[in-house]
Amino acid sequence: MFPEMDLIQARDEVDLHGGVGVVHHILEGANLVNALANNYLDSLKERNKMVKEKEELSKQEEEAKKNVESLTLELDKLRDEAATLKKAAKLAD
Repeated sequence: MFPEMDLIQARDEVDLHGGVGVVHHILEGANLVNALANNYLDSLKERNKMVKEKEELSKQEEEAKKNVESLTLELDKLRDEAATLKKAAKLAD
């Protein structure tokens, strides 16, 4: 073989290996970006879950406040009724 052919073949092999190396690095980078995107997606899902839980807790808190207000009004009515009955009992004596 002529020395020029050896150089051309050597150059082609280097280009081939270099190209494979570049593709390998690109794939590694793509895999890294994919992993980061998946982690970000997982964190968004977790955040969304926490937001929904917070909204549910806020609804439950509002309902509890309404129940407390309602029970407080009912308690006040019962206290008034008890005071009225006490006065009536004193007058009956």
